[in-house]
Amino acid sequence: MKVLRAAVVLGVSTPLVVLACGSDDGTVRQVAAGGQGGESSGESGASGSGTSGSPVGGEPSRGGVPSVEGGAPNGGAPDTAGQPSGGAGGVPSEPEPACGDAAVEGGLVCFGAPQVVSLIEGTPTDLAIGAWDAEDGPDVIVAGSVGLTYFSNTAGVFADESYVGTVGAILGAAQLDSGGELDLIVGQNISSPPSVVFGDGAGAVTTTQGAAVGFEGAPFNFHVSDVAGSGASQDFVATYPYGVSVVVTSGTEGEGFQENTTSAFYPNNPADGVLAKLGTAQWVVYSSSGNVERRQLTYGVGAVTFGEALVTATGIAPAQLDVGDFNEDGFEDVVATSADAGDLNVLFADGTDIGDFAIVEGTDRFLTLSIGASDEAKTQKDVKVGDFNGDGHADIAVSVQALDAVAVFSGDGEGAFGPPQLVSTGADSGPARIAVGDLNDDGVDDLAVVGEGSGKIILLLSDP
Repeated sequence: MKVLRAAVVLGVSTPLVVLACGSDDGTVRQVAAGGQGGESSGESGASGSGTSGSPVGGEPSRGGVPSVEGGAPNGGAPDTAGQPSGGAGGVPSEPEPACGDAAVEGGLVCFGAPQVVSLIEGTPTDLAIGAWDAEDGPDVIVAGSVGLTYFSNTAGVFADESYVGTVGAILGAAQLDSGGELDLIVGQNISSPPSVVFGDGAGAVTTTQGAAVGFEGAPFNFHVSDVAGSGASQDFVATYPYGVSVVVTSGTEGEGFQENTTSAFYPNNPADGVLAKLGTAQWVVYSSSGNVERRQLTYGVGAVTFGEALVTATGIAPAQLDVGDFNEDGFEDVVATSADAGDLNVLFADGTDIGDFAIVEGTDRFLTLSIGASDEAKTQKDVKVGDFNGDGHADIAVSVQALDAVAVFSGDGEGAFGPPQLVSTGADSGPARIAVGDLNDDGVDDLAVVGEGSGKIILLLSDP
């Protein structure tokens, strides 16, 4: 069964428009609201759509907006306003792209029905996607109240849950040494520091290391990236209630981290942080005290140093962040959710030596994307970047808890985005943390979602 849930939400007065629905045979039919149609008689009727009928006499009307259902063309004197009426005898409308076509185009996002997965014990708090074992397909790894577990994936078919170990609330997945296997970054509770779990590539743990990660309280989030010049293994940013740390790995298998390369700074009320190449230099970008801030990062002679804090006002209180090259200029852009609005902001790297964000309009250095003006639209929980329609351009997915949906903005590769398409996660699911990866091996990114309301894991697999 192919299921699509899509909505355009532009404000309080704009109705929710469900663009398509799925059926058992995989077809998708568009639903649209039309106006009142003309009569099938010799008199000219009002513009718009109407009931299907046979044309009667006269020349076709040239008034009205094309109808999905279509009415009969009207006879008599032509209307003077609008476009030709659609329907039988009128100008045929172009077919809309639909889920189930051989190739979906035009930014349409298609997912199968939500697949709900329960933990054997406890409730999930965060998750990651990556090749944790040796089977054919990226696995879904879950941090929960009783420990780390994972669901092994073989070409889109998931095995039963397997236990990994260490209890943790926040999770990241990266290749943190030269061994090439996936490793896990696990955020503990406030009484214990985060730790790194090194994997053996076959679903088991080789070693666990904690002290070198740093400790500033229970972490909010991890962002995996690579500090320029630090080596082949990946590094990461950890955001805590009182600080932001950058952790540089050693690149040596089993040895964890380089000495003295866990460096931190202490902004006011940070919520999330990422690494981004905004120009010729690399920057730590983080949300702090109602603004997006950035500090230039320099790595050399085994040490990380930070420049002074530079502030970009966004007009919203930024919360969760992610990066992607939305205008495909070779520099990394930043997307920020809001803690107090139904909007999110995209900040485009200007690519200069200064490493600022480009002016979008007037004096604003951000593009605003709106989910809606309702209280429900303001409940954004997480944001991730991926290609969710298979067109090769970066899209944005944000979980909206009170809407029980993930809102997907399709990017065009030139810095513009389509309206939000709401992908249902199921009634009362309360989506929160999300992870991105190609779970069903179709070349299009999928989503794994923590259902904070249901205590379940929701898998949204692309189904073009």
